[in-house]
Amino acid sequence: MTEDEIQEGQQDQTSETPETEEKDTHDTAQVSASKQVNEPVSSGGVYQDLVSMLRILLINSWLIILITLIGGAITYLYVERQPSIYEASVSLIASPVSDGNLDGSALRGIDAINLNVVGTYIEVLRSRTILRAAGELVEEDYEASLVDRATIDIRPVNNSSVIVVNVQSEDNALARDMANAVAATVAENSPVPALASTYPLQVLDAAVLPATPVLPDRNTILLLGVGASLILGVGLAFLLDAIVKSLRGRRARRANTAAA
Repeated sequence: MTEDEIQEGQQDQTSETPETEEKDTHDTAQVSASKQVNEPVSSGGVYQDLVSMLRILLINSWLIILITLIGGAITYLYVERQPSIYEASVSLIASPVSDGNLDGSALRGIDAINLNVVGTYIEVLRSRTILRAAGELVEEDYEASLVDRATIDIRPVNNSSVIVVNVQSEDNALARDMANAVAATVAENSPVPALASTYPLQVLDAAVLPATPVLPDRNTILLLGVGASLILGVGLAFLLDAIVKSLRGRRARRANTAAA
């Protein structure tokens, strides 16, 4: 082998060495990354995070308690200022008369409305004529403003000819009397004589005096207010801790800059 051939072989070995080293480095990096992925998350970091969170809560417990108490007090005052609403209900039933001597014109009138007796009675009960007449019956015993604030809900019972009239008012006696007045008005003075003669509306269950209010649900509102105040207090505690850490970091950087 000549001297030139020996030099060429050494050059070839020298040119291959960087590629081999680069490949080995790449394989080592892949193995290291694979180990990092397969390694389980250390429980020490999670434990430290939990301890840090508990420390923040304990240090700022005064703020959490204060916000919770203030929020609970505001919610309590709000609930106590809300008027109690009572609800009374009367049930009506539309049943056909048992007399066989029915007027043919009356039957033709019922056919004209496709025998939708319950739906027709519901619209009659919701009409301003019936509600105004019922209001006039109770205005003699109650203030007009109280009668105007009463709300009336009329709904049918599914798969039946029963209609329920619900009245809500700040006065429990007014709720009872208004419900009975609506039922009496439409039963005695129906604006649809043909319907009343063949399917008279009768009182199934009269309204009684409600003993307890249905609204507001004070316990639920108070619980929600206290819970929201507690969450707000916890959030403010972590926000305050973050602000304090940020200020301390700025001071430390200024001190290091001044020392340098």
